[in-house]
Amino acid sequence: MYNPFKNWSDGLKTGNEGWSGRKQTALALTLCFLAAHAMWFNYALAYRDFSLFINVLIIDLVGIAFFLGLVTVQNIIELRTGKSSSIKETTTVEKEIEVKP
Repeated sequence: MYNPFKNWSDGLKTGNEGWSGRKQTALALTLCFLAAHAMWFNYALAYRDFSLFINVLIIDLVGIAFFLGLVTVQNIIELRTGKSSSIKETTTVEKEIEVKP
């Protein structure tokens, strides 16, 4: 049977078993996001103030795209500067032609 707690605890060790650090970081951030959303939702229900709903939704979608790797830091830098950092190799072949008189 699948045991996520064993995978989590094995990932804290130095061996190859268990979850990687990236997966553990993603899990911790997801739990933080869930806690923040629960607090905001309780506030919104208590005061009937959903004016920040669009902002929360935009932040969620950007976070999801970032964490899934759809948008990377390199993509954001390229969009802001307009420059591409990918290396493109171009080669030209030059031929020398001898002309005999």
